[in-house]
Amino acid sequence: MDTAEPLLAALPAALRPLSDPPTAPGWNHREIAELLGDTPRREAAVLIGLREGVQPRLVFTVRTRQLQAHAGQVAFPGGRREVEDADAVDTALRESEEEVGLERAQVEPLGFLDCLETISGYCVTPVVGRIAEDAVLYPMPAEVAEVFAAAGLLP
Repeated sequence: MDTAEPLLAALPAALRPLSDPPTAPGWNHREIAELLGDTPRREAAVLIGLREGVQPRLVFTVRTRQLQAHAGQVAFPGGRREVEDADAVDTALRESEEEVGLERAQVEPLGFLDCLETISGYCVTPVVGRIAEDAVLYPMPAEVAEVFAAAGLLP
């Protein structure tokens, strides 16, 4: 048995279910409102992807330095919701495909974390999902300089 299997099996119980996505305002609204006021936040989503294997690894990107926003930052794959996106899961999967070449069929969405507001004016919905161990990930140079999976983050 995979040593990570009990952890991954218990994870959905710690998440908001896919049938109950979080809504704005974000859990940190009060702090962000002190800085930005109560203007509406733009919707965004990220994929907190747990890559399967003996030890689950979180997938991150390093944003390219030439971007106008978030240049050089380490981030989860994701971005702004587009009008054609059905929901936050669709946004996170589309953005992950665009940024790191992750095929949607290689991801099993598990649930959500509470949404978070950012200083850049977004309300971000974190989508937690399992990424198949054999998924091929590669940076799309227009947005991502590097993609990596960090191990040792989970017990």
